[in-house]
Amino acid sequence: LLGDSLLFAEGDDHKIQRKMMNPAFAYSNIKEMVPIFIHVSSILKGLIENEINQGNSNINLTPYISKAALDIIGLVGKRKKKFFPILTH
Repeated sequence: LLGDSLLFAEGDDHKIQRKMMNPAFAYSNIKEMVPIFIHVSSILKGLIENEINQGNSNINLTPYISKAALDIIGLVGKRKKKFFPILTH
């Protein structure tokens, strides 16, 4: 699964993949994504605060972070897709 990905590719394969991905990380594109990052982060903060307010002192953040990350990926991909219900608020 990860063998041919950008993270593990080398040489010419890495150059080709990096060249294909570069436009997605241009300043103008990142700038457009910031409101989505802020929105999802705000919801995530609220969910964690709710856990704390309920008296939970040991909170497993992994599910929250994973769901938020996938929602961000779906939303910035212009699909307006929510993979998980973290954005139900």
